[in-house]
Amino acid sequence: MPPLPPIVGNSVDAGKITGSDISQMVVILCGTGATLVGRIEAGNVYTPDLMPGPNKTDM
Repeated sequence: MPPLPPIVGNSVDAGKITGSDISQMVVILCGTGATLVGRIEAGNVYTPDLMPGPNKTDM
């Protein structure tokens, strides 16, 4: 899936936006939104002991 700025840039350069461009932008934005909501709802995320990152005891 291409990132959003090239899709918008190509549409502006071409002087028109297609249904394919719109659907790609909607998919990208929905995926980003779902990622953010999932991360917020996850709360404290920790890693197992002996792995890099916060451990459960650090929470």
